[in-house]
Amino acid sequence: MSAPGNAPVVVAVDGSETAAAAALWAGEEAVRRHAALLVFTAYGYEDEAIRPPSDWLAVKEAEAGRLLRQTRATLESAVPGLEIATEAGDRGPVPGLLEVSERARILVTGEPVGAIAGNVAFQGEGLQDAGRRLLAQRLAGWQEKYPEVRVERRVEHDRPRDRLLDLSREAQLVVVGSRGRGGFAGLVLGSTSQALLHHAGCPVMVVRTENA
Repeated sequence: MSAPGNAPVVVAVDGSETAAAAALWAGEEAVRRHAALLVFTAYGYEDEAIRPPSDWLAVKEAEAGRLLRQTRATLESAVPGLEIATEAGDRGPVPGLLEVSERARILVTGEPVGAIAGNVAFQGEGLQDAGRRLLAQRLAGWQEKYPEVRVERRVEHDRPRDRLLDLSREAQLVVVGSRGRGGFAGLVLGSTSQALLHHAGCPVMVVRTENA
């Protein structure tokens, strides 16, 4: 266990590849600082004046639990010896992060998230290195399975929707997953998928998992 007064490094995750890369960077930073890592996600509605239906919250809570378990498993494999705790908040991302930042040594996010109190690390080159390792992990085995497919690996430091919209203007097809985050409007598709469907310069395929 961490020594008394040794606040954890906190990383915010939301299921995106950017956040997954941030989690890897945060894990390595926690080890360097001899601190624990708290993996945090928020599943509530951003506007706290609106109370979502209880069944909607139950679905989002279950999704948050799966995300935290997956992130923990990845970190335990990638950063041996790291002390990991997980937490899911039922508030929106910004109020949830404001609350958790008060007990963090540093708060690590894949992208800037509003005006967060405390010491926030929005990582650039360090995050890109973690992103390259994560991408290599995600692609492991697929290139061997489909050797005839030429693969170009890119890790971009930008908003996913902006880069994918740019790339779609030179592509034959863009394939994305669907996370369905972001309140009622995102129940079916995530914001990146929605932006691509409306503004992409080529056909778009949205792939859902079997249990989505």
